[in-house]
Amino acid sequence: MNRGAKAVVIALLIICLLCGILMLFLGISGVMRTNRETKGYETVQGYLLDYRLYEKGEYDPEKKEQTSDTYTLIYNYTVDGKEYTVSTDYGTSFVPSIGSTKEIKYNPQNPQEAIVTGTNQNTAMIFGGLFFLAVPLVFLLVLSGVLQKLSSKVIEIGLGMLLVLLGYGTLFVISGTFSVWGIVAYIMESFTLPLLIPLLLLVVGGLVFLRSLFQRKGDL
Repeated sequence: MNRGAKAVVIALLIICLLCGILMLFLGISGVMRTNRETKGYETVQGYLLDYRLYEKGEYDPEKKEQTSDTYTLIYNYTVDGKEYTVSTDYGTSFVPSIGSTKEIKYNPQNPQEAIVTGTNQNTAMIFGGLFFLAVPLVFLLVLSGVLQKLSSKVIEIGLGMLLVLLGYGTLFVISGTFSVWGIVAYIMESFTLPLLIPLLLLVVGGLVFLRSLFQRKGDL
């Protein structure tokens, strides 16, 4: 790669890094704001009642790809014998089974003011920010020659951890829970073929990580 092309690539990667930092800042700020606004809220079990179209999928002629429709999830919950509904503030292509559960936080002074716990616009932005930071950073390390100076064991450990975090983070965004059992319950209730992608990332990342730990010196 000549110097001009390399400079353009580095500039694009730095822009991606800055976008990642901005997304992280906005996502974390949003989480902190939501925590302040919902301080004192109580928790109740909600059940998926329905879903509605959030954004229609479109065909991209350049990439020759059809994007999927996304949906807002609608949950119902009961407080003092009265039923209420609350919707997610984001769109998702992964629609859980009708009747699947989710924790709802509501204002005890006004129960119709509520939020769905787990994934929201802020957490999705944090995950996107981490992705925009990690991928360009790896490329910058390659272009700068830093990775070439590291041992294969260190590189494999880093790669394995990155794949595991990417797979687990994707499952968190989809299922809305960090809990391993919560993710397992979601997969058992609402399995779809696209869920195989983050699951494969977890398996491959775990195998790469374990292989690097038990690799003998002579194999490095």
